[in-house]
Amino acid sequence: MSRAVSAILALACLLAALISSSSASNLYHIDLGSHQKQCYFDYLNKGDRFDMSFQVSSGGDMLIDFWILTPSSQMLHKITQESNSNFGFDAIEEGHYSYCFLNSMSGAVKSMSFISVGPDERKLFKEREYESSGGNTEHMRDIYNLIRALSSNIHDIKDGQTLNRESLVNHKATSESINSRVAWWSVAQALFVIVASAIQIGYLTRFFEVKRLA
Repeated sequence: MSRAVSAILALACLLAALISSSSASNLYHIDLGSHQKQCYFDYLNKGDRFDMSFQVSSGGDMLIDFWILTPSSQMLHKITQESNSNFGFDAIEEGHYSYCFLNSMSGAVKSMSFISVGPDERKLFKEREYESSGGNTEHMRDIYNLIRALSSNIHDIKDGQTLNRESLVNHKATSESINSRVAWWSVAQALFVIVASAIQIGYLTRFFEVKRLA
């Protein structure tokens, strides 16, 4: 398991634990059958913050498609064939935002978990945390600072992994191109040797036939 996945899971578990302690947990476990799509909706006012993360735990290649649509059906975010991801945004318009998961490539049923944190969860979390800390807002501030730091680290790691993946793809393409050229050059050399050998054999055969006739 990569560091980014571990970090995302750690953040998701932390958020789930904190929010569930406030009776406001939006941690879900679902199964996606072959070519099955499941969508969920959250109502946001303009400027509201919404964060979510998901992790596929089992089933085939464990890769799914995921996207988020605005109330006006504009594509806000989309990823294809990933086993985990996290994404957050500030609502650009008021209305119901939809986010969907699709198992498009495998016949296996895929089990996954996701957590969503919107304004309602944050409000309840603040209220419950304030009550449990006896009005100590410093404790709540430390937790939110920790979450923000984790989120920032996850984005840095994910960016690094994206660059490494692109570099790997480029190196793989270059390697395959070189291997292909070497293979074709070897075939060309073999054909050249065969043709040259055939010409030499034909020449020698005619040479000895001329000598015999003479």
